[in-house]
Amino acid sequence: MTNEEAKKIRSAYSNGFQYPFGGGFVEKCDMAEVERVADLLDKAIKRQIPQEPALVDSRKKRISLRYECPVCHGDFVGTAMASYCYRCGQALDWDKIFDKER
Repeated sequence: MTNEEAKKIRSAYSNGFQYPFGGGFVEKCDMAEVERVADLLDKAIKRQIPQEPALVDSRKKRISLRYECPVCHGDFVGTAMASYCYRCGQALDWDKIFDKER
């Protein structure tokens, strides 16, 4: 998912907020709940946009390199073991790391 696709989903949600939160009536909407859910939606959408894991300082004697999630900083040993961080759900993009290794 790209940033533009994420923005379209967010825009469609915010333009029709009265239906799920007010039975079709703006006056009946709990706007605090609308904003809370919109924030959750934004976070979920952003986590679907792949980000490159960061190389963790590898001075310790290890056989394989360690990488960390760019969002929650959870670590991974080796490359491309996971498409998503198993702690926070962030999509991971290993393409640039593979290109550097070649």
